[in-house]
Amino acid sequence: MKRMLLIILITVISLCSLAGCGGGKEVNVSCSGEAILFDGKASKLTEWCGETATHKVGDALSISYYICTGGPDDCPHNTVGVLPENMGKKKKARYYSVYFDTYVYMLYPCGDYWIEGCGVLEDEDKYSTQQILDYMHADMEGITLTADLNSMVYADAVTVDLSSWEYKVRPGEIVIPGVLRVKMNDDSVRMTGSKTFGNITVTTASTASYDYYKYKNVLIQMAAGIDVEAYIQFLE
Repeated sequence: MKRMLLIILITVISLCSLAGCGGGKEVNVSCSGEAILFDGKASKLTEWCGETATHKVGDALSISYYICTGGPDDCPHNTVGVLPENMGKKKKARYYSVYFDTYVYMLYPCGDYWIEGCGVLEDEDKYSTQQILDYMHADMEGITLTADLNSMVYADAVTVDLSSWEYKVRPGEIVIPGVLRVKMNDDSVRMTGSKTFGNITVTTASTASYDYYKYKNVLIQMAAGIDVEAYIQFLE
């Protein structure tokens, strides 16, 4: 009986260690064409670049997120040297503010690193410090930052290879600057041809600068001459 209780306790502890922002879990990030999803749950991020992310709240508040491998007092944006014992606490997170509460910082434990959030308030009368902390904590509970993501599914239609380039994922699109853009089709491009990849046929168009591929309701814009199969897998 004691052995069984010990096994159950170890299992519960292991499951708890995988909760929250995903410490130890396999990263599962995707884009629906309307939101950036973590483990299938929509976030409110406006941009995710793997190791950094951004949440813009109107024109008055911009929150940026970073990976911090040190402790709360050793994160790169803690330039004023606030010590952990002088920080406030919000559940697992720690926070502080400077410059008359126009800069609000939060540190959230995430497995073997911390997520460092920096909220910059452009209009002092628009949001209170507590509202900013609520935004940041809600984001941090659900997101993951990582340098190890190799590919991402877009709108359950295509998988985009992200292993070799810097990229930007936004609620409506995935962009590899200078290489490709994947977004929902808006009928801005008139398709003039077609091409078959295995059992899948897509419609196509080309200009001097770009090659276009439309599959399901997704439009892929590639720099002219680049092999689409090197970056895109069409999902049946």
